[in-house]
Amino acid sequence: MGLLSSDLQVAVAFMDAEHNELIRVLVALEERAAAHDRSACQGLLDDFRTRVDAHFAHEESLMSKHGYPGTRAHAEQHALFAQRLEVLYEDPVLVLAPRQLVECFQAWFALHLADSDRRLAQWLLAQNLVPTSTPARSG
Repeated sequence: MGLLSSDLQVAVAFMDAEHNELIRVLVALEERAAAHDRSACQGLLDDFRTRVDAHFAHEESLMSKHGYPGTRAHAEQHALFAQRLEVLYEDPVLVLAPRQLVECFQAWFALHLADSDRRLAQWLLAQNLVPTSTPARSG
């Protein structure tokens, strides 16, 4: 897992940047878990939770502010994923064995990004509400 490949980017700068940050934190979490660094893992788990909450709040605020027609369904997807995260966070093994979290995020994120986030991004761009981003080259 690394930065979003250009085919997974949604062309909205803040969304792509925040998505990449979530991925960056999970990559770091896997690396620190492999090194059995419990303290670093706990910090990264906390960082991931904070970033997920902030990202969801950012999207939901923008959708609400501009009257996005899919706001309710999109926010419900966020809420369901947040509930899954809470269940995972209760597992004491997660700190040094984050694979389940990473796999959960990857599976959910791929579907959410391909459908809901892409539709939101297209709508925001069509309404001229956000600047576009240039797809980064993945490697």
